[in-house]
Amino acid sequence: MNVKRKVKKHKSSFDFDATITKIAQSISLDLSAHPVVTGWDQSLMYGPQQPGNTLTQSVLYYNRVQQADMLKKYVSVSDKELEDVKQERAYSKFRAVNSHMGHYSGKYNFPDPSLRVQRSVPRRSRILLRARAIVHSMLTPFTEDEYFLHCRNSHGTSIGVPYVDTSDEKKFKYPISCTAGVVSLFDRYLNWDANLDAAIKKLNCCAPTSVGRYDIVKGSRATTVAKNDEIRRMIALEGTINMFFQQGLMSLMYERMRSVGLDVDCLPDQHQELARLASISGSDATIDWSSASDCNHRELVEFLFPLKWFMAIDQVRSPYMEIEGEFVELNMISTMGNATTFPIETIVFWALGHAVLLEDGTPYTNSCYPEWGNLRRVSVFGDDCIVPTFIAKSFIATCVDVGFIINEEKSFYDEGSGFRESCGGDFLHGCNVRPFHLKCPSGTRDSDIEPWLYIQLNKVIKRYILYFDDLSYAEDKLVFRYCFSLFRELGIAVKVVPEFFPDDAGLKIGHDLSTFRTNYQFDMSPLWVDQNGTIKFNFLNYRLWEKGRKYDDLRLALWLRTPSQSEVSIKAKRTITAARQQSRAEMLYRTRRKGSYVVGASISSFWKVLF
Repeated sequence: MNVKRKVKKHKSSFDFDATITKIAQSISLDLSAHPVVTGWDQSLMYGPQQPGNTLTQSVLYYNRVQQADMLKKYVSVSDKELEDVKQERAYSKFRAVNSHMGHYSGKYNFPDPSLRVQRSVPRRSRILLRARAIVHSMLTPFTEDEYFLHCRNSHGTSIGVPYVDTSDEKKFKYPISCTAGVVSLFDRYLNWDANLDAAIKKLNCCAPTSVGRYDIVKGSRATTVAKNDEIRRMIALEGTINMFFQQGLMSLMYERMRSVGLDVDCLPDQHQELARLASISGSDATIDWSSASDCNHRELVEFLFPLKWFMAIDQVRSPYMEIEGEFVELNMISTMGNATTFPIETIVFWALGHAVLLEDGTPYTNSCYPEWGNLRRVSVFGDDCIVPTFIAKSFIATCVDVGFIINEEKSFYDEGSGFRESCGGDFLHGCNVRPFHLKCPSGTRDSDIEPWLYIQLNKVIKRYILYFDDLSYAEDKLVFRYCFSLFRELGIAVKVVPEFFPDDAGLKIGHDLSTFRTNYQFDMSPLWVDQNGTIKFNFLNYRLWEKGRKYDDLRLALWLRTPSQSEVSIKAKRTITAARQQSRAEMLYRTRRKGSYVVGASISSFWKVLF
């Protein structure tokens, strides 16, 4: 008789709280030792101290903000009971926003779409009519065949699908969750895609007869994810079939957005550069919104969007959300968690921005459409908006009028402020002053320590290069001295990896390896260089544990109807940057999906290492 023994899980004795406190103290001391902060040799290094010395102002500002916000997103592993409090704050905030949007129901008083844009029409109506025309011209005709071609499952969880296994096999296993309104749409889709229909039936051929095909749900289900030390971020779990069609609408809207220069793969980098230039010239304003994902009112989208687009979006949305066992009627078109939310808010803000620019531009014009050369004067990525400074107040007033809530703390439209912020980039007089945040590890196992240290150190290195300079940032720094001592104490050989690898794969110090080895003592994982100059190295790789078997028929059916050879798909694959790969790797590190780190070996002929 085989007896299964319960294995006691090993708990790490590593004190994360004490370590992060020590790291934060070391960083504070390093930052305070900057010559501008201490006043040492200012005239030698940066010229005389003057009120207009923008570099000095930027260094002092960054020093202050970095030390204040360093632990803003760190949640102690011993304070997990506070998560319930932060979750309740998130739910309360959402209820307040939903109530706020409820006040706008039936009170928008939209203009007659048949009106012409002319001076006799009220200003508010002219702006809304222009925004409507701009959205209609962007989205162009809507066809069901093109819509179905873009539908797919997401990589995330949904109602009835646990996060530990979000495979296509799990999502198409009976019963499949959905709202009642999409059952007929999915049946129509399966008639359109006979291969997928046959594959799903074969996948569920052994399902009990008592199990129905669909699990009809009333709406989405609220959950939260980590955000900062004060509140969690609320997202919605949608029905599986709802998400399938929402992904198709999102992909289709992204394709339309690219036609007017709104490429979501490139916009974050473009916004950071625009914010940097605006912090110097003051010609553009950066506007941010509070809970913008929850402020797209259904009636606003119905007015701005073409009828077929609105009907498609409305059909796959969840009319209710379950929050702590209670169903709440939603007063917005969609919430965070619905794939259509991000492109909808981007399109709405972009159209309103151009409509205000046409209205306030000189000379006055009756045109409803921006000129091709002016498309980039307004740029929007989600709720991050960049508009010309002279229309900023009018743009804000217009958006507030239709239900959006301005975030004054993160909006900058004063020409003389010299500060702009967008898409994770904070700039003061052209200098990057964005602070980095030390974060909590995903777990307390011994295997969580090494990748966690790599992530924290790589963040520090990036900021130290900008804060100090690329020659002295690695010399005599307390944070490096302390962290390398941790590697020695834990018996970890430091893995050195190229700069284009994820932050959790290893330490990105190849360009200054000789400097680090001269100033600090640490054991390093071997690097090999062959006769052709190719470098071989070890790295950490996070691998998810596979759940269950893959069904070839289902995978083939999904692959056959994917437009993998289209020009759009090829372009999208080519425009994935190293930063996006890094973000994906960090997301996997923080995720609840079960997996583990393994040591991998790789080679590179494009990586220059200074031994």
